[in-house]
Amino acid sequence: MNPMRCIAAIMTGKGTGAISTIELYGQNAADILRKIFTGSDSFIVGKVYLGNIKDGDNLIDQVTIGCESKNHFAIHCHGNPLINSKITKLLNNRGVDILTDKQFKTKLHRYLYNLSAIAIEAKLAVTEAKTIEGTKLVLAQSTIGLQKTVKFWLDSFDSLSLKQLQNDTTQILNNSKIAKLLIYGLKAVLAGPPNSGKSTLLNTLAGKEKVIVTDISGTTRDWVAAECLVGSLSVEFIDTAGLDERIVANNSCDRQSQLKAKQLLETADIVLVVVDGSQSQTDLNMFANIEADRIMLVLNKSDLGIKIKKDDLNFPHIVEISAQKNTGIDRLKEKIVNLSGTDPFDLTQPVCFTQRQEKLLTALLKTDSKEIARSIITELLNGQIVV
Repeated sequence: MNPMRCIAAIMTGKGTGAISTIELYGQNAADILRKIFTGSDSFIVGKVYLGNIKDGDNLIDQVTIGCESKNHFAIHCHGNPLINSKITKLLNNRGVDILTDKQFKTKLHRYLYNLSAIAIEAKLAVTEAKTIEGTKLVLAQSTIGLQKTVKFWLDSFDSLSLKQLQNDTTQILNNSKIAKLLIYGLKAVLAGPPNSGKSTLLNTLAGKEKVIVTDISGTTRDWVAAECLVGSLSVEFIDTAGLDERIVANNSCDRQSQLKAKQLLETADIVLVVVDGSQSQTDLNMFANIEADRIMLVLNKSDLGIKIKKDDLNFPHIVEISAQKNTGIDRLKEKIVNLSGTDPFDLTQPVCFTQRQEKLLTALLKTDSKEIARSIITELLNGQIVV
């Protein structure tokens, strides 16, 4: 294995913090540290050293350096971004390539452990998973999930027909739509006429006051969001301005809020149409074009008595609640989970969880050449990762 150039990256989040960590790896990493660090001339794996990092005679910061493994070090400095910048600039002047944290991890996993592209992507994606179930699902893809399936395809390639490969691919892509909700979360938009109780519902779901709730119709002029755990799902509930076609048509100050609400409807995983169920009639025509599998009608203010005739409404999913009295909320959450298709869901089945994987699997689905299929599958397992 050819020696890798020294690389380094800031591994902690952006912004000011008490402590920041810069990781350094490479064959000459120890030699570089000896020239800028005053704490020790030798480094033993597993030991931590206290000292100063200097640029010539100029002190940059007092730090601790942990020797993670041979040629791999973690520099723990003060969290001021200026200190981070000075240390990385000093390392760069010594011939170290400064990378992002994901670029650093990708190179390290590929170089040290010879991991497949799928396994590396799982290592990177696990930090973005919103729930424990999402974490388990991602980690499974590097062992018994997608990686195992792709290796089987390559090992048994000559005995598999292109149709078999594409049938498997179709199933993986379909399952991936649900898997992404478990991993990255679900976006649920609260929409409906003005003064239907959307803001009160958001506050009830969030467990704290997120938006102003009054008796004045149309109080919410912009969208407000709250992220909550619903069963095994991380759900971002987004409260929008009350939809009214007359406002959209007129050149009013609320027109942009109306247009933004409509845009959010188009990108939502689930739309919760909140209406005042205590009123006998309401106009729901603007929601007619939303797919039935991602829309739910929420009849609010059930404590005042439901007067809308549900049998006359063209909605397959309907739930009655009182956001004000906090009744029916558990049933609403249960229906959201059911509508998402995430419960039950086999966390060990193969799914794709990155754009690279989805792009390659889609190409595999479209090709009519088995040799091209082999090339795509090989790329899926061992291709380059752009981060």
